[in-house]
Amino acid sequence: MSKTYSANLIKKLIKQISGKIKKDDGDLIPEYTIKGRGDIWCFSPTERTMARISRGIPVYLIEEEGHEEKNQDGKCLIYTQLGGLYMIDCKELERIGFD
Repeated sequence: MSKTYSANLIKKLIKQISGKIKKDDGDLIPEYTIKGRGDIWCFSPTERTMARISRGIPVYLIEEEGHEEKNQDGKCLIYTQLGGLYMIDCKELERIGFD
């Protein structure tokens, strides 16, 4: 995915994860989980490598203007609480809301 995402969005996610988000930062970003058990291999666009990620961990879908960003292959960009950006098949994600 060649689109660049706002550094402000990533900063907001980090504040939300760390519990330091304030009302003036805007709405919370909902959590998703990767369906299933075990591991899944995902592409890391920042590292340009494949990475193994555990299923079931909380992730955040990177969105712009209220819709999911997908490329032609049906992949979404996610941010993990471990601090990485990864491409994953959108069908692998399940919204869990706000935890």
